[in-house]
Amino acid sequence: MEDYFVGKNSQTVIQLSALGTMVRYKLLENGIGYLAVMPTQIKKFETGSGTAHKDNMLKSVYKNHGYDIDSNNIADACAMAFLGKAYLDYKNG
Repeated sequence: MEDYFVGKNSQTVIQLSALGTMVRYKLLENGIGYLAVMPTQIKKFETGSGTAHKDNMLKSVYKNHGYDIDSNNIADACAMAFLGKAYLDYKNG
């Protein structure tokens, strides 16, 4: 079988895409729903701007939710969790 095209950073993109596809497949296979959200949507939900910088995410997570963290990745994860909760609260009325 022919391998994937390998250009600048393409191997990482392919691996992440394959992993994401497998996670989605397994969730659906086990009857677990999920919500796929673009990074700009997460930023817009948390900060009001889809183009917010990482530092703004940290500040917003602290201001809006009281979480004083120093990791951009954890700030993104927190914002995504709060977005998910808001979605479920809205959906379940």
